[in-house]
Amino acid sequence: MARVVWVTGCDTGVGKTVVAAALVRSLSRGGRRVLGVKPFCSGGREDVTALATAQGLGEDACARLNPWFFPEPLTPLLAARRAGRRVARAEVLRFLRQSREGQDDLVVEGAGGLLSPLGEDYDARDLIRRTPGLWRVVVVVPNRLGAINQALLVMDALGAAARQARVALVSPPRPTPVARTNLALLRERVGASSVVAFPWLPRPESPSGGRRVQRAVAALLA
Repeated sequence: MARVVWVTGCDTGVGKTVVAAALVRSLSRGGRRVLGVKPFCSGGREDVTALATAQGLGEDACARLNPWFFPEPLTPLLAARRAGRRVARAEVLRFLRQSREGQDDLVVEGAGGLLSPLGEDYDARDLIRRTPGLWRVVVVVPNRLGAINQALLVMDALGAAARQARVALVSPPRPTPVARTNLALLRERVGASSVVAFPWLPRPESPSGGRRVQRAVAALLA
């Protein structure tokens, strides 16, 4: 069965898809059988399309990679309620188990932040704790003012799963004094090997074969 990499974050719009797509591409280049999925998505399927592209799949694969899509741009629980649907936790865990079959690695991109409600009684943290084969949790945090607090809050909320976690501190488009100092201080608090500076990529489909990106991905998976 595949080893599972969960990509979560401190918020929505922080770069989870960019990091997840880079992970999928890098693992694929290493000759491994990789599947990247995003179980929940609401408002638009651009993130899922980017994941499909990263693994050489067309838009027709989106429904397979993203079984629970809701048109309203709300947290998945509310979007599902407004669509008259209810997604049981057991369904999601079954989807993750089935997605691992025949793969070496399964990359799972979450929706919103770690504690964003996905169903009536669960969020990404709950699913992470219940995922067999969990190998790595990647916490995506933009390197800006507030990043240290956000990263520490998510790591604390992960509890025991934080032992398997890495923080992907996503660089801003241009260097700033805040960004230059956040990395060092966060490494002091969490551990040098647990915080990785991830280069700025404007879009998930941006070329991710550069050396800096490859080094960052390798550090996240080490």
